Amino acid sequence: MWPLFDRFNVISSVLSICFFSFLNAEVSHVGFLGDAFHGVYRDSSSLVVNRVGFDGEYTVPSKLIVNSAFPSLYPQERSKLDARIRFDDDSTSIIPSSEVSWLSTNPSLLIENGFASAKNVDSITRVSINASSSGLSAILFIRLKPESSNISTGHDPNQSIENALFDSVNMRQAGWKNSNWFGNYFESDGGWMYHQYHGWLFPITKESSSLWMWSPAQKWLWTNPKLYPHIFRHKDGDWLYFIKQAFPRKAYFNQSSKKLEFTE
Repeated sequence: MWPLFDRFNVISSVLSICFFSFLNAEVSHVGFLGDAFHGVYRDSSSLVVNRVGFDGEYTVPSKLIVNSAFPSLYPQERSKLDARIRFDDDSTSIIPSSEVSWLSTNPSLLIENGFASAKNVDSITRVSINASSSGLSAILFIRLKPESSNISTGHDPNQSIENALFDSVNMRQAGWKNSNWFGNYFESDGGWMYHQYHGWLFPITKESSSLWMWSPAQKWLWTNPKLYPHIFRHKDGDWLYFIKQAFPRKAYFNQSSKKLEFTE
């Protein structure tokens, strides 16, 4: 048997080694920002490895979203075609139009380099464009209008406001009008209107039953007296519900993503 003194020295040496190893140990952690916590703990000798958390989650493409910068075209006009992919977590990613296969069988519509152009339009026609990318497909519609309809209406923007908001009446404030379904708006020069809730809009519709309008924040929007405050957003095909009670914040409930959206 070892003398008591020798055993004490051995134990002291072991404890010293363990203590100094602990002080010199380096712990490294590998993780991912923006995801549920997961990673690896590793000491300086790489002999101790501790995996924590869940494995990374990967999104899966679920829908191809395509849109045109303009919902209608006259002869010699063209419109930019855009595409996005929506994933199963409701996130989206823009994809170059060159990576999308665009196809239309109508001879009056030419698609080239990501643009749709109207050619030799004889009558008002609703044209479909079939798009496909990454194994997903979608259909986009554009209305083609002959030059004669352009001339007959004279492209009078102010008149288009009156046609779409046929029930509007003048208010006491100069330039302001009230629609019993769309609310108060101010008619500005150049065809623009300032809506009390939605801000600046540029209406282009000639129909009295519905309203197409351009929003700097939302792009092309569509609605009508029976649907409003439900609004169709052309760029991604989503339906929005405007929440008036949130004013002065412009809040919209996206019925596709089931989330609130706020715009300036």
